[in-house]
Amino acid sequence: MKSRRAALLLFAWVFAGCDGKPPPVPVGDAGTRDAGRQTPRDAGPVRDSGRPEDSGTAPDAGPRACTVDPDRVYKVGSDRAGDRTVALAASGSGFGALYTGLPEDGLVARVHAIALSSDGTLGEPRQLTRAGTALRAVSLASTGASWIASWVDNDPDRYEVRTLPLGADLAPAAETPAAVTATPAGEDAPTLLVSERVLLAWIEDDLAGARVVRVRELGSDGAPTGSASAASDPAHQPAALVMGELSAGPVLLYPSTVQGSSGPETRIFLQGLTSTGGMRGSAMPLDRSAIADGTLDASLAPSGGAVVFGVLVGGARHEVRFRAVGGDGMPLRDERVLVEGTDASIAAFAGGYAVSYRAPASGATPAQVRLLLLNELGDVVAEEPVADAMPEGGRTTVRVAGDGQIAVAWADSTGDETSVRLALIACGGGS
Repeated sequence: MKSRRAALLLFAWVFAGCDGKPPPVPVGDAGTRDAGRQTPRDAGPVRDSGRPEDSGTAPDAGPRACTVDPDRVYKVGSDRAGDRTVALAASGSGFGALYTGLPEDGLVARVHAIALSSDGTLGEPRQLTRAGTALRAVSLASTGASWIASWVDNDPDRYEVRTLPLGADLAPAAETPAAVTATPAGEDAPTLLVSERVLLAWIEDDLAGARVVRVRELGSDGAPTGSASAASDPAHQPAALVMGELSAGPVLLYPSTVQGSSGPETRIFLQGLTSTGGMRGSAMPLDRSAIADGTLDASLAPSGGAVVFGVLVGGARHEVRFRAVGGDGMPLRDERVLVEGTDASIAAFAGGYAVSYRAPASGATPAQVRLLLLNELGDVVAEEPVADAMPEGGRTTVRVAGDGQIAVAWADSTGDETSVRLALIACGGGS
């Protein structure tokens, strides 16, 4: 109870003070509309039925100090229709986003990058590719004063994972991208991790239908070094990738459908990696429910962190769930239901976490992208609507800059096109 009271006092201190002089916001990762709430705030430990236990009244968030200015919700690009994850990464005083979009004078998607400063200044879009680009996942990581981008290319006639170093303004810092893969297999979901080393993971499909995660070390310029290592259980079929760092080194997280005692189950697995990307130990399931919907994100540090993922309850109800993990990668406490919704992402913020997600329409309130602020136990202490959104589009992404400001990126998909959006949420001492 003492640690819980301490956590709530911390959040009261962080979020108190809307008089223009809020306290500084410690970070760990480089008005609410009543009609929009989809679940009670008493989302406690999950019973076997998948419903939350009654944990009493949720903690009072106190005065809100995070605000969304509608003028700082930007449409940065559009593309052919289709769900996708917009890559978003944070630096000390801003953000970079990577996405596929149609150029003004073309019909074939290109990879673009754009910068957003913590004061709300949106940079010019940077077109990074000239040839055809597959409508697949992209990845972006900050290396401090610069960035590394990765995507899947289909030029000239097969999928290849490529990387490119970018300058501080996200302009290309090399003449041509580096090719990381050179196989006849299809590749997907490139995912970057910058720590003591730079690692790139991706999913490789072979001609027989098997899927395996491969990881390769990169130099600081994004060029591949060494050789690629298999990094997932051969019996698994990874569908999305997240990487992070725990006390023993890098880890890989992915969802996979596996055969359970009562039939197929979709689980969230954590796989330890060596410093160069090889497998370390065996993959361990983190979820308890075995009904994951394939979306996930994680915020991890050597001391531990948390994972958010989507589940589909009874084939009809989408929920966002939270699981804390220790520095050794072992699950802590219970799996928790946060909200009814989909497409969640997580980043460390103010001694707890910021979580973005897509809330379904409710009554007269349309579907929205929303932001939750949690304490370290996973209790919701504040909620803020970011923008009205389409109910489809793929996973949202939230990241926190070194100065404590929050950005959220997402795609809104209709039957005709997909719009790529980026929002800045001002918190604490930010502008």
